[in-house]
Amino acid sequence: MNPRAREAVANIMFDLGVDPWDAGPLRFSRVFDAMNVMGLIPAQQGRIEGYDVSLLPSVPLSCFVDVAELFGFGTPYDLNELPRFPRRKPLVSCDEWRRRLGISEQNP
Repeated sequence: MNPRAREAVANIMFDLGVDPWDAGPLRFSRVFDAMNVMGLIPAQQGRIEGYDVSLLPSVPLSCFVDVAELFGFGTPYDLNELPRFPRRKPLVSCDEWRRRLGISEQNP
């Protein structure tokens, strides 16, 4: 999908009050489809309870290691064309995460 199209959709979602986030390339949709199926299992089994899946911001692993090198992913082909999504709160910098976690540059 074109990065500008993704930005346009993200801006529409933002205007509707939803905080959009980038889940990566379309090929990753299989993962989210599987998570959705898992959430439907209680209904399929006739149970009253269900499950909600929430994705919450966390400490970005990329602040501490080169994820592409660590897992052997290589550099994403679209790294320089990533869409920009609107945010209600500013991102927390890697320096701020290190400060919060008590990690200094001399002591990685």
